[in-house]
Amino acid sequence: MYTDGVGQDLVNTAEGYIKSKGVLQTGMAALHTNSVLTNRGSINIYGEEADGMHMKVASTGYNYGTITMAGALRNRCMYAEAASTAINYGTIYNNEQGAGMWAEASTLENRGSIYTRLDDIRGIHGESSSTLTNWGTITTQGESAYALSGIDSTLTNYGTITASGFGAFVGAGSIMNNSGTVINTNHAVLISASATLTNTGTIAAYDAGKRAISAQTNSQVYLKTGTNILAGSVHDADGTNALYLVGSGTVNFDITGNWAEFHKAEAGTWALTRDVAAQAFSLDDGTLTLNSGVHLSGNTYTQASAVR
Repeated sequence: MYTDGVGQDLVNTAEGYIKSKGVLQTGMAALHTNSVLTNRGSINIYGEEADGMHMKVASTGYNYGTITMAGALRNRCMYAEAASTAINYGTIYNNEQGAGMWAEASTLENRGSIYTRLDDIRGIHGESSSTLTNWGTITTQGESAYALSGIDSTLTNYGTITASGFGAFVGAGSIMNNSGTVINTNHAVLISASATLTNTGTIAAYDAGKRAISAQTNSQVYLKTGTNILAGSVHDADGTNALYLVGSGTVNFDITGNWAEFHKAEAGTWALTRDVAAQAFSLDDGTLTLNSGVHLSGNTYTQASAVR
């Protein structure tokens, strides 16, 4: 189904069923500005390089039904580009390659459920100043799969991510805000290339030696009040990153690597129960308490707040 004019709307009803088997054969496509696609039924895609719903040029797509991707090679259940928007209220299954939802310079929201089952699949992925928000659930299988990922984009998780691969990849120039839950057996959140993570939620990486958060290449991690690291360490992978403890909380998890900067910021008290190594410690505001026997190992210390 394709729009053939500006501002046209297409609806696949609750009783509707769209099935595509050909290469590049998309289930529903908005090819013109200000068009709206709505799926209330079922879309099944079996062909290669095909999308379930494709929104182009400031168009919008809503999924209230089910989209299933069974074809191989770069398939996306919902694909938004050129200032378009895709919102999932229903259920998305990607059983092959590609992504559940993919954006280029566009906006994605998941308020339903997304499931993927193989390596190298993205649950939600965005590039080129896209905005990605998860309010629902993302469940991925495959050791090299990413539940939520972005490059030069803004990622927000209010929902629940459960992954056997990676929970989130915050790529070059991206920002991620997590106030939801990210539960993994592999590394939970990877941050790279001048990216930023702000966390007030729950993160866990349960397999031995895995990282709850791993930062590299001049990135920043803000652990704010409400942070709960259930398993895995918070790690500086290359000694170029900054860690901020903001507000109040307890470090009852390992902080590993040699952080370039370690900050205690804003009013409130953070308690350290483990040793920490950093090249520079800066106690900017509030109070930092150290349990008996805990050591800070660093080259410089700047104190404007209280240490006990």
